[in-house]
Amino acid sequence: MNCSFCSVSAFNGQHYRFRPVEEVLDELEEVPQKFVFFIDDNIIGQSRESKERARQLFEGIIRRGIRKIWLSQSSINFAEDEDLLELAYRSGCRMIFLGIEAESEDQLREANKKLNLSRGAKTYKHVFRTIQKHGIGVIAGFIFGWDSDNAETIMQRARFAVTCGADSFQTSILTPLPGTELFDKIAKENRLLYTNFPYDWQHYDYFEPTIKHPSIQTRMLDGHITNAIKKIFAPRNIILRNIKTLWNTRSLAATWMLTLNYWHYRNIFIKGRHPEK
Repeated sequence: MNCSFCSVSAFNGQHYRFRPVEEVLDELEEVPQKFVFFIDDNIIGQSRESKERARQLFEGIIRRGIRKIWLSQSSINFAEDEDLLELAYRSGCRMIFLGIEAESEDQLREANKKLNLSRGAKTYKHVFRTIQKHGIGVIAGFIFGWDSDNAETIMQRARFAVTCGADSFQTSILTPLPGTELFDKIAKENRLLYTNFPYDWQHYDYFEPTIKHPSIQTRMLDGHITNAIKKIFAPRNIILRNIKTLWNTRSLAATWMLTLNYWHYRNIFIKGRHPEK
């Protein structure tokens, strides 16, 4: 989809390369672990061909009696085919990551997040609820530090996150990775905060600002984002969210996995950003 910040299309191109379904199933049968992560950026894709392939994969897992619990990544169109959702659940899917990025059109335009723009942020709750009623929990990804962000929009994103209905959250600071449209733009505008490469690549880890913001000093930006992330990962919100996860999914497995996921991300995004705290 060529999102402005995403290294995937920059590194791999914008063309899907499919592994044969039977080959994937053969490999799954050899994996000893119970839990599997399909590291596919969009497991159902956008085309009829890609959705049919996903259907064949899910049906193949069921047909062969492969008993795995799995998670993967997708776009918000994952919720548009409920028959496919049911197959995903029956094949072992209990969590799906969706790149939401932001709730405002301004930030979504910056991200070149065309699908989310076309559907509209008002559809997010319906998307999450549709997936959850099939027993699958949702991890929503949010990004902070857009040029159009300010103190209010950053905290607004945090408030939106804890009320949007997702089950867990992955948060990051907008980071210009080499080869992306975002990196080229920021470099051209001379707004990279760290340019002593290769040494300075250590800063490009999604935990700290690496872009000179047009209207917020870097230290203040980092502070606003820290407060927003603390709100999202407040223990009270985690507990309340996971009670709702159990209610929405009716799945103990999904709830258990999402609870662990939520706490795990809390450790990463709070303690990882400022380990001295």
